[in-house]
Amino acid sequence: MDVKALKGSIVAVTYDMVEKGGFYTQIIDLSSGKKIAGWPIAAVPQSFSPDGRRLVAVAPRERNKGGVAGLQVIDAVTGAKLKSVTLGFGFKKRYPNETGGVLAQFLDNDRLIVSPDHMTDHTGNHSGYSLEIIDIVQNRIVGEIKPQYFVPAGEFVISADRTHFAAYSIYATPREYRAESPNPKTLRHELFVFNKDDPAPELIIPELFAGLPAAASKSVRLSSNGSVLAVGTHETIKVFQTTQ
Repeated sequence: MDVKALKGSIVAVTYDMVEKGGFYTQIIDLSSGKKIAGWPIAAVPQSFSPDGRRLVAVAPRERNKGGVAGLQVIDAVTGAKLKSVTLGFGFKKRYPNETGGVLAQFLDNDRLIVSPDHMTDHTGNHSGYSLEIIDIVQNRIVGEIKPQYFVPAGEFVISADRTHFAAYSIYATPREYRAESPNPKTLRHELFVFNKDDPAPELIIPELFAGLPAAASKSVRLSSNGSVLAVGTHETIKVFQTTQ
């Protein structure tokens, strides 16, 4: 089950429909227990727009030539698909069975910030090494954030006021990824924190190990205004101030 806070006492709850396949999302007002809307969906919603009118989710059956699953924008009242979203990520030399996905969050009502997931192809390369800002109205990439030594690790969060976002990175060379080296010489665990108005990282936290994506799901948290960041490691929770 996945729960996302929307506005006030309103939340979105998504259930796994094991027997029928896919998922079912309900919009619920917790103060009254009233169900506002509900509909089946092919993938768990990744993010809702600030006005609560739209959501974005992976489109499992839509992949670009680079093998990366697409995104779809969905009406949060009816559950109807509004449009597909064009992505710039893709594997350049992939085998047919090598695929990847993305993580997306609404930056405002019309823009998404999107990161590749942690998957690699047989060459050890990821589908991308940047964060893309996509205007869903124009359906085009309007910005790219590409910090040095950034390699996506499948961990990406945004503050509730959408002023800051953080992306976890596990850097190593493609050769070391391809060899699945247990102790890569170039290894760097870093967390990049950004202000939405600046493509340069506002903060880089080095030597931070939050675990592998599959075992450390949702281990990174930002406070509502992005001023404090918490990271859950295997044994502790580390807290950092991100702004002066």
